[in-house]
Amino acid sequence: MTVLTDENGVQREYNVVEREANVGERIKIVDAAYTFGKYENGDVFVVDRVYNHDIAQGVEVDAVIDEDGNPDGYISWDEYVVIEPTSTVIVDGVRYREEKRKARVGERVLITNQSFAKFRNGTTGTVIGYGFSDNAMDVRGDSPATNGALTQHVKDYEYVVLTPKASATAWATSTPGWIVTVRLTLRTVGTAVADAVKAELHKREDVHTTVARLMTQPKPKSPQELRDEIVERAKADVAELERKWIASWQSDGKVSFWPKACAKEGFTPVHYVDFVVNREKRTVVALIKSLRTHTVDYRGVAKCAPGDVFNSHIGRAIALRRALDLFVPSEYRNAPQPTEVRVGDVVRGKRHGQIRTLTERLEKYDNHGYGKAFRTDNGMWLGTEQFELVDDSREEVSA
Repeated sequence: MTVLTDENGVQREYNVVEREANVGERIKIVDAAYTFGKYENGDVFVVDRVYNHDIAQGVEVDAVIDEDGNPDGYISWDEYVVIEPTSTVIVDGVRYREEKRKARVGERVLITNQSFAKFRNGTTGTVIGYGFSDNAMDVRGDSPATNGALTQHVKDYEYVVLTPKASATAWATSTPGWIVTVRLTLRTVGTAVADAVKAELHKREDVHTTVARLMTQPKPKSPQELRDEIVERAKADVAELERKWIASWQSDGKVSFWPKACAKEGFTPVHYVDFVVNREKRTVVALIKSLRTHTVDYRGVAKCAPGDVFNSHIGRAIALRRALDLFVPSEYRNAPQPTEVRVGDVVRGKRHGQIRTLTERLEKYDNHGYGKAFRTDNGMWLGTEQFELVDDSREEVSA
């Protein structure tokens, strides 16, 4: 639940829903990714267009257009939630429910469809009498937005009735003269006690059932296990994308990709993928090149966030998807950091900052007080307390 000012300038409660948005609906950014400096988490926008293709889904918002980086104002579906308006509004700190019906004298109304009356939409007022016709009421405005008119004839279609939301506090304060008498007989007391005992026994049965269920559930995966799975999915993703052709009509004319594998389906190959991995800059660039001229037709870039451990396989998947204008799964951008050190990892020494590759596990040196010991590519050994992990790609350095 969130509270925002609606199109009439009234504070309204909105439900937060995770689904694809439609044109005209409001969305709230919760996982900003491709912002180009135009939006951040917490921002609210109205959807101008829906972008829904086989290779990517999202919406387009004119307010976030960046001519160089995001000319269509694209926001991916995993960056936002939809906020749906409710019938609950807040006026002068009080929660009201909107009701579309004929108002009664003394009730408060809200102008939502101004046409005949001079009150602007968003004006609140109190009904003081019946108007000159059956479908109108005399309303005294109690909001600044009255256009200078204190009392107006308001047609029934121009307003909604504001009914205060019921609460225990409101009920108690509004009925101070009420006296409630409760009479309990022995039979009713006995019934109440029996019901309470049954409820307690049922609760205990639920506890035992819950414990048994939890004991049989599989053990949650560790951050390292989750990262390993994501890396393997990234490798398979890249292998699949390098073989899959994309016609221009599938990407709204943005990308046309015809790799060598498309020849098996009777198409003429046009492109190949070249990756540039720069471990020093912690970047991966995917270059879609022409088979004939070797010129670059499309490119995508992935850069490891400061403080994160670099992984070229995840970087390749992100960069290739961006080059092909495809949706990037959030698990690639938010992969858990590794918690284990393994042979093949690249580390940085804490003392001198030298970059080394771990080549062999040396358990015989574990008792030297430096943690688990590994031989490095210079023939020396280091313990886990002496270095920090910077790259867990575990592949031969190529850049």
